Amino acid sequence: MDNSNFTESVYAFHGDSWLSRSGEARNNWVYAQNGNTVGGQVIAAEVIVYQEEPAISISSENGLKLSDTTVGSNAAGGLAVVRKAGDAVASGNTVALNRTSVGGYVLGGSARTSLDGNATASENIVILPDVSVAGSVTGGKAEVSGSGTAEALNNIIQGSNAGTGLTAVIGGEARAGAGTAKASARISLPDASAATVTGGLAVVNGAGLAEASGSTILRSGGHLTGSAIGGDARAGSGTARASQNALTFTNATLGAEVFGGRALSAGTGLAESGGNMLEFYGTSAADSIIAGYARVDADGTAKADGNAILLSDTLAKGDVIAGYAGVAGIPGVVSATGGQVTLSGNTSLTGEPASCSPCSLAGGETAAPGPDVDVFTGNTLNVSKPASGGIIVAVATVKNFENYNFLFAAGTASGATAIKFTGPGAVVLSDGVSKPSVIRSVDIEEGSSVPGPGARLILVDGPIKTSDGSGQDIFQQTSVSGQMGRYVDLEYDLEYQDGGSLVAVVRDAQATPQSKSLTEAFLAGAVLINQGADLAAGAGLSQAVQGADKMTGWATYSAFDMGHSRHETGSHVDTDSWAIHLGFSKGFVLGSSRLSLGVFVEAGRASYETFNTYPGIGDTRGKGHGEFLGGGMLAHLLLPPSGPGNFYVEASVRWGRASNDFSSEDTGQLLGSYEIASKYWGFHLGAGYDLAISDWGRLDMGVKYFQNRRGGTDAVTPSGTPVSFERVESRRIMASARLSFLASGMVNPYIGVAWEKEFAGEARGSVWLLAIPESPSLKGDTAIGELGLSVRVPSRLPMSIDVGLRGYTGKRKGFSGGIRLNIEF
Repeated sequence: MDNSNFTESVYAFHGDSWLSRSGEARNNWVYAQNGNTVGGQVIAAEVIVYQEEPAISISSENGLKLSDTTVGSNAAGGLAVVRKAGDAVASGNTVALNRTSVGGYVLGGSARTSLDGNATASENIVILPDVSVAGSVTGGKAEVSGSGTAEALNNIIQGSNAGTGLTAVIGGEARAGAGTAKASARISLPDASAATVTGGLAVVNGAGLAEASGSTILRSGGHLTGSAIGGDARAGSGTARASQNALTFTNATLGAEVFGGRALSAGTGLAESGGNMLEFYGTSAADSIIAGYARVDADGTAKADGNAILLSDTLAKGDVIAGYAGVAGIPGVVSATGGQVTLSGNTSLTGEPASCSPCSLAGGETAAPGPDVDVFTGNTLNVSKPASGGIIVAVATVKNFENYNFLFAAGTASGATAIKFTGPGAVVLSDGVSKPSVIRSVDIEEGSSVPGPGARLILVDGPIKTSDGSGQDIFQQTSVSGQMGRYVDLEYDLEYQDGGSLVAVVRDAQATPQSKSLTEAFLAGAVLINQGADLAAGAGLSQAVQGADKMTGWATYSAFDMGHSRHETGSHVDTDSWAIHLGFSKGFVLGSSRLSLGVFVEAGRASYETFNTYPGIGDTRGKGHGEFLGGGMLAHLLLPPSGPGNFYVEASVRWGRASNDFSSEDTGQLLGSYEIASKYWGFHLGAGYDLAISDWGRLDMGVKYFQNRRGGTDAVTPSGTPVSFERVESRRIMASARLSFLASGMVNPYIGVAWEKEFAGEARGSVWLLAIPESPSLKGDTAIGELGLSVRVPSRLPMSIDVGLRGYTGKRKGFSGGIRLNIEF
């Protein structure tokens, strides 16, 4: 339609089935734009079946797209009706309205059965940018007048600047006379004003199951004059369940109550409202906020467990309750446990409305006292980064929280306040009968200086109640722990008295056990430097001597090594690495001795993973990369023959620069990271005896001493934690024996064993100038076995190749393989 005027109603499809037991309408659409007027209603498809059961009516995948249009009555996507008994289905329909006025209701899809049967109105969509609607807006509606199942699941209502004329907005509505009703929806209405908003509404008038679970409501801006309910379940008797609903409000104004889930059973039965979540950011709420509400009007069980509320920079005027559970009859079972309330930033609780006077902030609440009532266990109040002056609390009572956690912002100074209590009541640190509350943690956000001994953090500035009705103290906690970020443990003494304030006084600060992972990664860089030392004093020196033997000039030689290793450091570090050594060597005759000299450059790179386990904390894993680049000199002096062989002495010296990075994550959250670089240097001294065994082989026995140092350095993590690393000093001794076989003039296989002992190799560091309590270390013994093959190329090609494999066990575990090349020129 375009610029059209209709005085009556408009249908893309309308079907009355008087003779058949079934009717179906699919893919029928009404399109209208540019100034249309419809005096009646606009419906994409309506199917009505009048026959007796088994009857079925289907109206699916139909839709409206109306723009710049005025509708005098209702607008609907798909209607499926069974006048007697049978099944009705209205799913997958769409209503999209833009700059449109509707004089009645808006309905995505409706399925209705007049007697017994089943009705399904699921996955319908209503889109509302800039509209005015006089009646209700419903995504999907399913009704069974008799007994059966009504389902209105996964319906969607969304729109931006949806207008100011909205009354009731219901995502999914399911009603049954008896049996089962289930409803859920996703609603997103930024900058919209409305009277009431309900995600899922499930009603069973008689006995059965009413379930309104799994809905989400998102509102940004706008004004809501009435209530907001994520899931609303009502059963005449039986079970009412409203769980796992989530509502988020940002910069909104709310005029009435807000419920995450509300479950009401009018008779004997079960009402359950758990796992609901309410989040408020920069919002003003005029009345009570209750995440989970469960009530049974006769004998039965009411549960409102595991619900949560977050208030950030929000003004809350009424009750704030994680879980409310009540049973009118006796006996009854009531539970409102495991709830969470988090207060953050510039948040105030004013306790104004007469509807809740006196208002309260509570983890659990009930109007049914008795032996089977628990509204205390596991409920937690979190105060997170309060604004200057603290969270302002003027409600009469803060109660029924077993646990309290406090997190102060970075840079918090002594004297900062978490809760500023201005009401005439008190913060009750018990269940009021026999169970005390517990202050679980007092944390400070990472990125500020560590508070010194005696610094005072005011947890509650105002009255606290620690005693029961007889005056007997229930709350008697004297100390509490906390952390500053990931890497600093804080210990506090608690100061308080009944009726006074609650203050945490810093007693001590220490680096956490988890901080060891920082030095673990620094040590991984030292491991790579040691690998370069092994290559220089092993394959590199061997190739340099071999190239210098002919003394016809300078020889070019190279050695390459790569492998995987695990170093037990108190935890462990797994390293995959390679190192390369390139040099020139030349031989000199000194009387009956032979001197080989070489100069070289070296480089290496590694990827590594660190692993730490801490009692009561769990596993911490880290990863990173390291590299080094440097150079050095080496020398080997073969002494005159002594017996069947020759003694020799050797040495090398190295220096350069090493760098590495590190990051550690748990469950996707970055815990710490850094990038550092520092200088390194090292040397080795060795001596041995090269013994000729007849004409088929040689036995080389020797001992070497290594000393390597990686210089200390400083780093700052992205969250602002300063980390200092002390230098790592490695001092090792290695004793080895290698048996080489002369298989031919050019091929020499060899086999060897070695024992290595590390005397030092400890990585010390600090965070915030607090010593990291446990230093990872390389200290210990390692056994080494090797197998290789040396090949000399014919003389017309002055070169040799050596390949070998090493295995390690003990302090160091793993393997490495290498290839060495020697060219004379």
